[in-house]
Amino acid sequence: MGRSNQRRRRWEKWKSHLANLSMITVNRCIRPACFGDLKTAELHNFADASQVAHGAVSYLRLVDVEERIHCTFLIGKSRLASLRPMTVPRLELSAAVLFVQLDQSVREELDIPISQLTFWSDSTCALQYIRNQSQHFHTFVANRLSVMHENSAPHQWRHVSSEHNPADEVSRGLTVDKMSASSKWLSGPKFLKKREEFWSCDPTICQPELSEMIQRSNVKLSSTTSRRLVIKAKKFFPS
Repeated sequence: MGRSNQRRRRWEKWKSHLANLSMITVNRCIRPACFGDLKTAELHNFADASQVAHGAVSYLRLVDVEERIHCTFLIGKSRLASLRPMTVPRLELSAAVLFVQLDQSVREELDIPISQLTFWSDSTCALQYIRNQSQHFHTFVANRLSVMHENSAPHQWRHVSSEHNPADEVSRGLTVDKMSASSKWLSGPKFLKKREEFWSCDPTICQPELSEMIQRSNVKLSSTTSRRLVIKAKKFFPS
């Protein structure tokens, strides 16, 4: 009975916040009137996942001939996590698939030629999976990697800290009041409004040993599984 009352209170609180949705506005103009001739048009996609939900969001970053920068929200999407328990790296891969598909939809609708395409994730494990094209993985991982490899190139994937990842807000959840006050989800991360040389360094490139760690963990897992099979075989078929 107590749990039922707790859920009811949470539901009533969530419902009361819906009235504040009218406070949230999204600028539909993706290119300001005072903006100069385009130098580059870039599409930046962000994804994140948790045990509760995963989601993706896309932004258009424009740079004109005078080096002025404008960044605008294009589209966002979220999904509840599966009821079947999954590890966080697998959830992160599912989120990565979602924003690859989102990217395809956006590019089909945009009438602006895209000069640069970037996929951002705060999961170093997922990024190393994507960049590793020499190893064989289990079916779940392999199927999702095939989607990403068919629709993107490994060099297009970059790391972003959780602090600067706007998709972090969808995986953790955000109230209407917080979203209307200040939300990276609608405005995009601040670093996109700066020149690229001021962006943070990618630790998955600076630390190539991360991929070796994943390979060693896969070998260790395979060795452990093999030993268990041998032990079981000896149990049922003693020499």
